Amino acid sequence: MLRQFARSFPEVLEPKDLSVMSQAYLLALTDIDALPSDPSLLARMILRFYRRGIVEPNKLAAVGMLAASRYINRSGISSPSGEGANQGH
Repeated sequence: MLRQFARSFPEVLEPKDLSVMSQAYLLALTDIDALPSDPSLLARMILRFYRRGIVEPNKLAAVGMLAASRYINRSGISSPSGEGANQGH
C-alpha cells in the first residue's frame, strides 16, 4: 500500500530513502577539507541526486560534494576558511 502511495506522490520519501541519504550526508561530512560552508546546500544536492537515481551512499556523497563545491565556486560564496571561492592558487 505504501509503495503504491509513494508512486502517486514522488515527493514522498520512505524511511529507507532517508536512511540512504543520511548515510551519504554523514560520509560527505567526514571529508572536512572539501566541506562546503553551507551544510544545507550539501543536503539539497544529495536529495537532488537521490531523486535522479543515485542510491548508493558512497556515490551519492561524492556527487553531492562535487555539486555543492561547483555551486559554491560559480556563485563566489566564501569557502569555510574564509577565502573567496573565485581566488585561484
